[in-house]
Amino acid sequence: MRLFFLFLLSLILATNSIGGTMQIDYMLSWQQPNAHYFDISIHISGSKGKTTDFRIPAWRPGRYVMQNFTKNIIGVKARSKNGKPLSIRQIDKDTWQIVNGTASDFVMNYKAYAFELDAGNSFLDDTEAYINPVTMMMYVPGKERQPLTLRIKKPDDWKIITPLDAAPDGLYHVPDYHTLVDSPFLISPDFKLLRFNYAGAKIQLAIQGEGIYEPDTLLRDVRKIVKAEAAIFNGLPFKRYVFIYHFMPQSFGHGVEHKNASCIVVGPNDFSEKKNYRRFLGITAHEFFHIWNVERIRPARIYLPDYSREEYSHLMWFFEGVTSYYDDLALCRAGLLKPKEYLKRVANNIRRMQENPGHKISSPAMSSFQSWGKYNGAPPNTAVSFYTSGAVMGLLLDLKIRHLTHNKKSLDDVMRYLFATYALKDKGVPENGILSAVEQVSGHSFKAFFDDYIDGTKDVDYNGILKFAGLELVKKNDPARANAYLGVSVTGVENRVRHILPGSPAFKSGLDLKDELVAIDGKKLKEGQLNHLLKAYQPGDKITVTYFHHDRLNKRMVTLGSGHNKKWKIRQAGKKTKARDILYKNWLGIK
Repeated sequence: MRLFFLFLLSLILATNSIGGTMQIDYMLSWQQPNAHYFDISIHISGSKGKTTDFRIPAWRPGRYVMQNFTKNIIGVKARSKNGKPLSIRQIDKDTWQIVNGTASDFVMNYKAYAFELDAGNSFLDDTEAYINPVTMMMYVPGKERQPLTLRIKKPDDWKIITPLDAAPDGLYHVPDYHTLVDSPFLISPDFKLLRFNYAGAKIQLAIQGEGIYEPDTLLRDVRKIVKAEAAIFNGLPFKRYVFIYHFMPQSFGHGVEHKNASCIVVGPNDFSEKKNYRRFLGITAHEFFHIWNVERIRPARIYLPDYSREEYSHLMWFFEGVTSYYDDLALCRAGLLKPKEYLKRVANNIRRMQENPGHKISSPAMSSFQSWGKYNGAPPNTAVSFYTSGAVMGLLLDLKIRHLTHNKKSLDDVMRYLFATYALKDKGVPENGILSAVEQVSGHSFKAFFDDYIDGTKDVDYNGILKFAGLELVKKNDPARANAYLGVSVTGVENRVRHILPGSPAFKSGLDLKDELVAIDGKKLKEGQLNHLLKAYQPGDKITVTYFHHDRLNKRMVTLGSGHNKKWKIRQAGKKTKARDILYKNWLGIK
């Protein structure tokens, strides 16, 4: 009886902590778009306490680093139902506390500055309102799983596109705060809307901005991506999905995934250029694959995230990196990349990982865990991107599983297993869940693989795995690169040093980050011309490098090195067998 009473008490407490009786209603509007402020009000009714906390998220899912959304919040005020001002105080960087006393019904108001147009922020001007709710919608801690409503006041001639469905009166009834912050909005008078249906679902493409593209071609190719990725999971997990695109005139590429939408900012907007269009397709394929991998198949540690603190996981190499593996693979299977073009991208991924000294210091699992402290901020040559390393690990896992199972199983089967085991059962993937899934699907132990390459930094025998598909990785002299090796990369008109490889001739000579290279052997160094000047020399030649260090002109004698003029290529190799040929074609979707 006592155990039953404790169980009942815990159930009541859990129910109250999740739902309670509090009603939460949001209102969003704006007055002067060129001021770039959204006006936000949160109406609370049924509050039980004498104080109520409101908190702005400290980070957003999709970017695993602490951010500073609070910097854009101003003018926080509160009043009771009868209009009486309520006392309010900020108790930490992201949290405001309302002293509502006996008032159970009150409104909190504030302004949120929004003038950063990328896929993960919010933006307002006289052409559009682009809303990522996580960047500016406060929440009541402990009430994140409670239903809420949202009403948006906009100009009459502006349209709204969002994955949420509005009631006939324009009110959005949202299951919980997690759903709200995973639902972006584009509101503007002139976005273009393209659409198609696939597998019983509606796919919408909302395009903000001008672009040079063929709508029919764009629809055809996005449909091919949807088809290729849906085939992996035998269908789509939604009834409606929205691609929100911003086409920019300048070079840009950024995407953010959501459960039933993706936000993509890309440019240049001239898609008659093959390079620009391929970039567009690649980001589209990446964000769409996220509807399964990370949005539904999700690490347990961020399944229902705490937006106030870091949520550590060793698995982002899989959720982001393996998604990067599948984006190009999906383009290949969809016929949007030829196999040779795809293998060239794979080789470049391997090169980027192997030529980065950080891959010997930071494993894919470690880079995942340390993202919160080192995302775009680690000391030079000490970290490896979990996007790049995870994409390489995805390739190796896929080919190894196919080989061990005689091509009866693959990484596709691992994805389906994870979806059925975790996503469909509404639970997150534990930290050992990927290894467990790979072993369950393949019927083989992958502990050594994970110890060596996922959790460790052991050198990979690439050709030992690529041979399963009849391939090999080779390095050849690249005629586009100088034979002589200095060991720096520079940027901008000033040719400022942005990267130096440890042990390189430049490093040994004493050149430093942020030095400005002026001349090589007295010849002026123009923007983008370092490689061109070095082509006049051979390894072992001595050159005089003239440069500014802390605004003082210096000269250094540098002996040039060799061995860094290689391009990496994956090619057919070895004895062609029926098993290898079948594996290769099945992997790349070649019929």
